[in-house]
Amino acid sequence: MEELVGRLRLAINDGVEMSFSAETPLYADRLAEKLGSIVTVTAYPEMSKPIPMREDGPFTFYCAGSARHDKGFMHLPEIFSAVRRRDPEMTIRFITQILPAADLKHHMTAARSLYALPGVEVQASSISSYEMLRTYERSHAVLLPYDAVTYRYRGSAVLMESVFHGRPAITLEGTAFAGIARHYNLGIVVDNIPAMVDAIFEMASTKRSVLAGRAAQARHRFHLDNSAAFQSWLRI
Repeated sequence: MEELVGRLRLAINDGVEMSFSAETPLYADRLAEKLGSIVTVTAYPEMSKPIPMREDGPFTFYCAGSARHDKGFMHLPEIFSAVRRRDPEMTIRFITQILPAADLKHHMTAARSLYALPGVEVQASSISSYEMLRTYERSHAVLLPYDAVTYRYRGSAVLMESVFHGRPAITLEGTAFAGIARHYNLGIVVDNIPAMVDAIFEMASTKRSVLAGRAAQARHRFHLDNSAAFQSWLRI
């Protein structure tokens, strides 16, 4: 990265006109210092229209894109087991994906734990966009136990998907997108895995009409600011 920044600074000093953007405020501020230039925060453009939230059935959390270590796959057995102990009636359900075969062979114990837990649907490691959309339709919220070190500056495409689909999220503190989630009230930000379990029960006990209303308000605020940021950046 330092080499790239150095080349960009040379180009700026040579009078080349450039404008920069980054997907999170932390990343934008870091780049601004290194480049000595303004960096606009542009997350993701609108991906989809809102999906109505189901009023019937168990409360379902979708761990979209969780078939990776950095997206918290190894935390899932602990989270799901803790929820099941407190919710033996299975009023709360989960949908997740399995690790790719190359990684799965090294983590069979975790995989067996997921398959053995009642109330957990395990999808293939790779699914189509159609399957993903149908899964969002069946879900009420999104769970993002992402690794804080990996996502120290990075944003989350899944969080953006959940915003535009109208689904609240539960995520961990320490990621670059935790501040975005907190600012726009995109869901609940917690400090650790035990707190995430508590947040799951808190969210699942909230009226779905209330969650849908909050998600609509959050989507409106986020989309308005993000669209304005894109327009400003493209005019620079």
